[in-house]
Amino acid sequence: MGSSYRTGVSRRQEWTIVAIAAVASAALFAVRGHAAGAGDVVDAPLTLIPSDRDQLACAIDHPVGAFRCAFLASGAPAEPAVAKEGLLAPYMTTERVMYLIPGLFEQPAFSNYFSLHHGDGRFTMDCKLRLVSFEANYRVRFRPSDDWGNGAAAWVAAPVSCKAR
Repeated sequence: MGSSYRTGVSRRQEWTIVAIAAVASAALFAVRGHAAGAGDVVDAPLTLIPSDRDQLACAIDHPVGAFRCAFLASGAPAEPAVAKEGLLAPYMTTERVMYLIPGLFEQPAFSNYFSLHHGDGRFTMDCKLRLVSFEANYRVRFRPSDDWGNGAAAWVAAPVSCKAR
């Protein structure tokens, strides 16, 4: 006699348990191996300097949803101009991952930080960002006097919330 008889579990019940375990395993693997995609919210510890506010810029030839860079790929100003809340700029995480983020310095957490700290020292903001679009062809510069450089593929990501460390 088989093991089913000794355990009081029928063959059908054994296969049902195996099927449930397989489905659960596949679901857990899918969640653990999930690559970030548009609409996902990610944690991003951003490293900043207050003077970055009016220095950082990107250049791309098309809007990304409601957002756009201040410049076209040629380096010419993009038209029409965009309000600061929708203006993309490059920001780095403490792990050196770049994001193109609109209106970061217009977030309430930044206003609060600037009202309390008047220096130009580097600080970190822990932000939650909603991924919008993965962009591979854009240019960046970190000061108006810098030459444009090609940016590594990066997410355009809208700030959901930010908090100073």
